[in-house]
Amino acid sequence: MKKHLTILAAVSLGFASFYPVEASATPPVAGMNFFRVALLKARIKLPITFNDTAAVDYSTIDFGGNQSEITSDPSNASNLVLKVIKTSEAETWAGTTLGTVTGFADPIPFSTGNTFMKARVYSPATGMQIRMKVEDSNDPGKSVETIAMTTVANAWQILTFNFENQAPGTAALNMSFSYNKLSMFFNFGINGLTAGSKTFYLDDIEIGAGPASTKAKINLPITWNDTATVDYSTTDFAGNLSLLAADPLNPNNIVLKLNRSEVSLEYAGTTLGTDFGLATAIPLTATNRLISARVYTPAAGIRVRLKVENIAGGGVNVETDQFTTVANQWENLTFDFSQNATGTPPINYANVHNKLVIFFDFGSTGATIGPKTYYLDDVVFGTFTSVEGLLEKKELSVFPNPSQGTFLIPFDGALTSKANIEVTDQLGRAIPSVVSAVDSHTLKLELPNAATGFYICKFKSEGKVRTATISVQ
Repeated sequence: MKKHLTILAAVSLGFASFYPVEASATPPVAGMNFFRVALLKARIKLPITFNDTAAVDYSTIDFGGNQSEITSDPSNASNLVLKVIKTSEAETWAGTTLGTVTGFADPIPFSTGNTFMKARVYSPATGMQIRMKVEDSNDPGKSVETIAMTTVANAWQILTFNFENQAPGTAALNMSFSYNKLSMFFNFGINGLTAGSKTFYLDDIEIGAGPASTKAKINLPITWNDTATVDYSTTDFAGNLSLLAADPLNPNNIVLKLNRSEVSLEYAGTTLGTDFGLATAIPLTATNRLISARVYTPAAGIRVRLKVENIAGGGVNVETDQFTTVANQWENLTFDFSQNATGTPPINYANVHNKLVIFFDFGSTGATIGPKTYYLDDVVFGTFTSVEGLLEKKELSVFPNPSQGTFLIPFDGALTSKANIEVTDQLGRAIPSVVSAVDSHTLKLELPNAATGFYICKFKSEGKVRTATISVQ
């Protein structure tokens, strides 16, 4: 028996020698397994690629209803990645810890100016919140969480997580702590019952800045037409799914489309932006307490609730309601935050309100109303008359359309040096273009390297924007 105990002691100390199992007159202890060779793998540490399975222990710990395994890359069978399924029974906080309870072999080397982590993520949809958490394996109270949003579906993208911008309601980064444990939360904030089973893939986790976003943070007024320069990410919860889409009455105008599923809860809603909120606080005062929006709903009498709050939480929020009066048409709704919804706190103008949330058919479950689709556009502070001209969205004339990549754009009035044309794809990525004047009233637009598909052309002049959807064949 002593020889068997020696073998186990040697293995537990990490010796990688070969230990033959010798015969013994003493029978082995019940439940004890003996192996002819003890081979220990290295402890996980950054960077994590999932490709060194023979030498590195890529164990994971799933919780809240997640299921993870190492498998082939969905777009490259020779590459190994981590597959994570957030099951239909998963909690809103379901996640996966990379490694064991003891964490990484080395702490994450955060330092001043070096607070970024990056990871490649393959997600089934855009607008999904991915949360990354680091902590001290010996003290769970020492942790930091931060957020990134997916912007592509069914394709790999690099997400950047800046731990200097901690998620609202979570602790700030402390450089004196030793963070040696990392967990990932996919589609954070939405449970499996609402979203259904969803599959994600993860690869190449490392410290570093990654590709910095060049887009501006969302801010009022919100028009959804500046996809090339503004980050229009949204955060859905309780059964909503939102995405940018064509206006149902004007295909040249981009709006926000919101779908409520048949399993959505009565408080299903969408945050306009991420949990980091708007670029600037909404300047609500006793004399300036209105926010207006254009809505398109499938029926009259639908309750639309608008909520403003502080990204840090703390009960700093105000909610107010309006009801639609028409079906399958655009209408203007104005929300007066001095008229708080029944059962919600009244406004305190001294508070900072820098987050905006909208709820369609508030108070009704998806099981009651069935799946529904709504559209939202032109969210402005004040009333529409106070911003007249700012939201002009006249259709831009472009011909021939479709074309092989060359378009003519006629317009009223003479060209000025302030006129500008931008072309983006459906995801808001800038497309190289060449613009030249044919005469004083016509421009020629050339897209020399554009692939076959649809693009958004925006003509900006004197603070106004005209758009058109153009097709390259």
